[in-house]
Amino acid sequence: MDNIMMLKESLAKCDTITKNVVTTLTSFEDRLLRLEETILPVYEETGILQRRQQNIESTLTALDHALNFYNVAKEVDTVIRDGPSDNLQQYLGAMERLHSSIQYFTENNPGSLELSAVTSLQSKGRECLEREFRVLLSRHSKAVASVVILDLLGLDDELPQDDLDVNVHLPEKVIADLSATSLWLIEHMERSDFLNAYSTIRSEAFYRSLTSLRDHQKSNSGSSRLCVPASPAVGGRIRTTKETPTKRASRRNYLYQSIVKKASQSLSKHSLYPLSEPGRLKTGVLDEEMIDIDVGPYLTIIFAFVKLAQSEIMLLAQVIPDDHQGAVFDKLVQKPLNLVKEEGEAILASVKRAVSKQQFIALLNIFPILERYRQVKAEIDITLESCSSISRNSIASLMTHFERVGAQALEEFIQNLRAETEKQPRLPKDGTVHEVTRHHAASCVLRLLVMLVEDGVLVCAITVL
Repeated sequence: MDNIMMLKESLAKCDTITKNVVTTLTSFEDRLLRLEETILPVYEETGILQRRQQNIESTLTALDHALNFYNVAKEVDTVIRDGPSDNLQQYLGAMERLHSSIQYFTENNPGSLELSAVTSLQSKGRECLEREFRVLLSRHSKAVASVVILDLLGLDDELPQDDLDVNVHLPEKVIADLSATSLWLIEHMERSDFLNAYSTIRSEAFYRSLTSLRDHQKSNSGSSRLCVPASPAVGGRIRTTKETPTKRASRRNYLYQSIVKKASQSLSKHSLYPLSEPGRLKTGVLDEEMIDIDVGPYLTIIFAFVKLAQSEIMLLAQVIPDDHQGAVFDKLVQKPLNLVKEEGEAILASVKRAVSKQQFIALLNIFPILERYRQVKAEIDITLESCSSISRNSIASLMTHFERVGAQALEEFIQNLRAETEKQPRLPKDGTVHEVTRHHAASCVLRLLVMLVEDGVLVCAITVL
């Protein structure tokens, strides 16, 4: 019984405690509800205030941004008027700000006075940039020294055949300034006048380099020019040539006279006609009328054109963006390319004139030119691959003309031999070679030996005659 009573008392205490806890929790819940009802409006109001603050800050930021555009014209006016020569990067930064202002006013206030002001200022700045581009390029674009080109070509065995350093054309800092200027103008301007200026100025420097090299070669060639004497079958008037008396020329003249004397003696011994007979080969080759054809400078010009063009491509890659390099180089190379063509056409005209006078020895001028072209043909094709088809094929067509003229001249030479054979049907002593043919062959060998001596080559085959 005692245990039952204790259990009942414990249950009563538990019920009391439970009621107290329920009462406490209910009171706490009521308090939380009242607290939520009090704080929630404050929270919502705080959120609204925060959003308002953010909007105000964004508005102030946008206003500051807009005000900056309104102040750009005044802030950069001095920089633009001073020009880019002192500080190019600062000038390009000012031009960038003007460009951004134009975009802003075009989108938000197209009829404003500020848009007119920044547009006018940017136009002045663009003109200053283009003028500075031309001035920098013109001031530093000079013809490459002939000695530098000759060293580059490796005409001496000790000299390597390397590519021409672009710093020979322009200093490194100038290249960097030109590159930055051209990049900004290409990205922000629709006009491309400075590209035409670049091609014109660099083309002129390229052209002067070639002409200076040509004149240098001709002035140093002296008496080593390839002079084409009249054909032994055709008489000619006497024309003396002036030579600068030097030790080398005296030695060359001594060797020349020795060859002429020995060759003439050999021809007199084996010829059916005396060499003094009118219309035949005379011992004094210099006493015959000669057509002067100097192919040495032209051979050098062909190689120099390729090397200089390659260096211009490397310079172009550092200054002009990729999309415009092909068109610029095509314009740039036209004048030097025309010089190569004109020089070749002049030689071709001289060869034609000599052949018309039956001076067939002039054909010897064609062979080294064609050989030199074959050596550089692959490089020419690669160098001019970005140019127009007319530019790419100009040199090839000229060389084709050389080959055609050579073939026609050889055919005419054969016809002349046949004609002289019909007029003078006389068999030679050995019964195998016509007399006129032998005279022509001996004359050609004699002239070839003379050319070898004039070029400083040791001749040991005089007895062949």
